[in-house]
Amino acid sequence: MRRLSVKVRITIWYTVFLVVITAGFLAVLTYTGNVRAGEMARAKLTESVSDARDQIGTLGENFIIDDDLDFYEDGVYISVYDEDGVLIEGRRPVELAALPDFGDGDMKRLDEEGETW
Repeated sequence: MRRLSVKVRITIWYTVFLVVITAGFLAVLTYTGNVRAGEMARAKLTESVSDARDQIGTLGENFIIDDDLDFYEDGVYISVYDEDGVLIEGRRPVELAALPDFGDGDMKRLDEEGETW
């Protein structure tokens, strides 16, 4: 078998080097894009819940909900539940069979039927 010329070996080395660097950059871009998308979703959820909280008050045992509260905005469902987990007012996705346990200030991730909520 014939040995490869110096020109061909350098071309192959350079091509492999560029492919490795390009793959590395694509991996970094994909990872940071996914992290940023998660941060944006968390920020949107936090903002929507904060806005809804400002429009909901209590009077003794009863909730006072502002009439212009939008229970679905920008892909975020807002629901108001009592202490026992019973829906008082709002919307929730039909696709969800069960809700996770609620906690003050907790964000839960729910995977159901190929969807992430």
